[in-house]
Amino acid sequence: MPPKLTGIRTWVRIRPLGDLGHADGERVEKQLGDFDEKEIKIISHDQGSKVMAYDYPSKVFPVDCTQEDVSAEVLPDLLEDFWNERSVMIFAYGQTGTGKTTTMFGFPESLTSESVDPGWGLLPRAVHATLEHNAAQAKAGVQSVLLLSAIEFYAFMAFDLADKAGKQMCTFRGSQVVGNTYMKCDSPAILKEFLERVYSNRKVVATRMNEGSSRSHCVIILTLMTLNESTQSFKQTSFAIVDLAGAERPEKALGERMTKDQAMLEMVKYMRTPSADMSPGLQGFIINFELHSLLSEVVAATIAHKAGRRYVATWRGAGASAYFGGALSGEARLACLICLSQSPQNGWETWFSIAQYGRQIAELKTRLIKNPAVPMKTAVKEAEKAAADAAEDLAKAGTSASNMKYQPFRVGMKVYTEQRLHYIQQLNAMGGTA
Repeated sequence: MPPKLTGIRTWVRIRPLGDLGHADGERVEKQLGDFDEKEIKIISHDQGSKVMAYDYPSKVFPVDCTQEDVSAEVLPDLLEDFWNERSVMIFAYGQTGTGKTTTMFGFPESLTSESVDPGWGLLPRAVHATLEHNAAQAKAGVQSVLLLSAIEFYAFMAFDLADKAGKQMCTFRGSQVVGNTYMKCDSPAILKEFLERVYSNRKVVATRMNEGSSRSHCVIILTLMTLNESTQSFKQTSFAIVDLAGAERPEKALGERMTKDQAMLEMVKYMRTPSADMSPGLQGFIINFELHSLLSEVVAATIAHKAGRRYVATWRGAGASAYFGGALSGEARLACLICLSQSPQNGWETWFSIAQYGRQIAELKTRLIKNPAVPMKTAVKEAEKAAADAAEDLAKAGTSASNMKYQPFRVGMKVYTEQRLHYIQQLNAMGGTA
């Protein structure tokens, strides 16, 4: 009997009025209306001031909500899955500058704290709660290792943001990104250094809407490896926190809109000479294209699951849409946090976020798949073989132009498989069976 369909949970957080395009401003045809915890209203002045109410969010957070308010509502059920039998993915969507990064990660000055800090976002709170859970589980005979990694999706490619030596290219195995580096996480206090490294590698640019507008999608991944000492079984789950690049209207963010033809021409030049970076205009074009592609995949997955068919991702092995394909097919519980601007001048962006993007995402239902437990001996052998294969592939690779094209992937796979083997062996030793 196939697993039942499970819906996605969505939440809405509304940014306080501020600067850089989020001040009061002049009203446009669409406007954020009244809202409370249960629904949010949009006024359409281009339709005789028609008011539409949207009640699909699990909760609408008030403007004066705290980081604690958000995490207390969002995290418990997701962590319960992560700690037990399923992988989890939560992503933030919204106009640039609406607080996605702050909500997901927190205020920079809070990230050196080892104890709960009011400025913490979802990531440090998830780390803190997981470490406390792991300590309690160890007393019950379940050993754990918690790992951190970070991926950037930029120009339809994946890069390792946590690599100290610079951004290493990654590749895909199905919907899973491989080739990234791991960092053991034993305290939330390491997050400041980790995120500083991540954001020093991430693509950002100043726009009229945000001084540090992200020009790529960033995924911070918590990987939990566990060993049940009594059954000698190994399990691995992941908790992915996705900070999508902000949706934007180019003429507002940058002063002009790039045409499709202009974008294609510059993209061809970039692919020939990737050392010369893209213009902010092309970056914005690709961001909007990928966000639209992701929504199209959500719609396709919803139709497939409702019809009882297997969803197959359109974008396989290429960028953020391919990565989301795993969650859309049920490999992870998916959740979404929509960040809105209440500024009247951003009414169109707010309308699109809540009435179009969020509404269609909320219709998604997937057949969730549990992460299976395997014998620890099997996990060790498979990790040993993967590391040996990656080392052999790198050693045998020639130096021709075609071979050197894929050299970064081979190096990344060698590092990734060696690190994964190391932590599985370390976990095995913690269980006293090494």
